[in-house]
Amino acid sequence: MFNILNQKVDYPLQYLLGFNFSDLPLKSIYQISNEPSLTLISELFTNGSSKLAISEQYKPYNPLNEEATIEEKAKILEEIFLRYDINKTIQNTCVHSLNEELNRLIELDLLCKLDNQYVFFDNQIEIASNEVRDYIFDFQMRNLRPILVFPEKNNLYNSKIDRLNRLFDRGVLFQIDWLSLTGFFGNAAQKTASHLLENEAVKFIGFERINLFKLFKDGGCQVSKKVAGLLDNQLFSSGIESKFS
Repeated sequence: MFNILNQKVDYPLQYLLGFNFSDLPLKSIYQISNEPSLTLISELFTNGSSKLAISEQYKPYNPLNEEATIEEKAKILEEIFLRYDINKTIQNTCVHSLNEELNRLIELDLLCKLDNQYVFFDNQIEIASNEVRDYIFDFQMRNLRPILVFPEKNNLYNSKIDRLNRLFDRGVLFQIDWLSLTGFFGNAAQKTASHLLENEAVKFIGFERINLFKLFKDGGCQVSKKVAGLLDNQLFSSGIESKFS
């Protein structure tokens, strides 16, 4: 029985992305950024086609920085998709760190938001739990839904699931890494990501640029049948019939 419950299946990445990418050259994706931190994210619980967006770590404006902005990268990716007859509108957002710079952005109402409702943040450096609660309160007072990014790869959280449960109870949702569901980042990350997916706490799944080659080359990854079933129930991707439903 244990082996049956943990049987691995090939889950096609195109279900999460909402399009067939077999004809899309990898080098086209790499054109949009030289930074491995760029992430392609797919939305769950959409009641329609799964939306796509790109995100990256927030950087203060620097007039000497000649790199394309996150908005420009989204536009370039959308143009690449159209070139290959992939009809996808690409949105964009940034991931904010919980620090003094974020306090300034909140005060000036300069937070980078997705769909004008989601604000993405990370918490790589441990700060007092009451400070985290204060940030979450500030987001929610502005009618924003906070999204904690990749908590399963953060030892502050994946060793203490109860911390994530408390954040979820406060209205926080999560973005997990697609490869975490496969065990690529270890058992702890896989367990945490699966726990969040089971409890319908995952709003976005991320595909980091540095790992896109593996994902596109393999056409997906192996996950447990249980995880495949959860993804099927939560994606609602239109036009794609899953073999696991």
